[in-house]
Amino acid sequence: MRTIFSISKTNGWSILLICILLLGGCGNSAAAKPVIGRLWTLERFSALGEESPEPPEEPPLVELVFADDRTFTLSDRTSQQEWRGTYRAEKVYDFYEKGGVSCRLELDFADSPTPVIGSYGTRYYYDGTQLPSLLLSSEDWVCSFLAYE
Repeated sequence: MRTIFSISKTNGWSILLICILLLGGCGNSAAAKPVIGRLWTLERFSALGEESPEPPEEPPLVELVFADDRTFTLSDRTSQQEWRGTYRAEKVYDFYEKGGVSCRLELDFADSPTPVIGSYGTRYYYDGTQLPSLLLSSEDWVCSFLAYE
């Protein structure tokens, strides 16, 4: 059987690999661009369930940083603890009229089998102030982070 164009097996696999790398890598990095390189500071933490503990009088200083290599670091400066993992990002919606974007995040902690789901967006206040915002949730808790510029 003749084909219109022929590609050797080696060239076919090379083209397929290049397409996967280009399409897979660009989507995640473009969607993650708004969260990368910012210092995210914990705004609020809420435990879920019947036995939710009372919030502490002095909230802990917790920071979250996303890197270009699809890794993140979550640091509790109050108790000197640190957690690391990898993340994926997917663009959900563009706010063309305001120049904003929202994306869905999935964080995989190195010590947990269940990913944490998150969303990024921009808060628009009445006075015109805009503030990047990140909301993360698991089965046990929900927390929000802000990036002050």
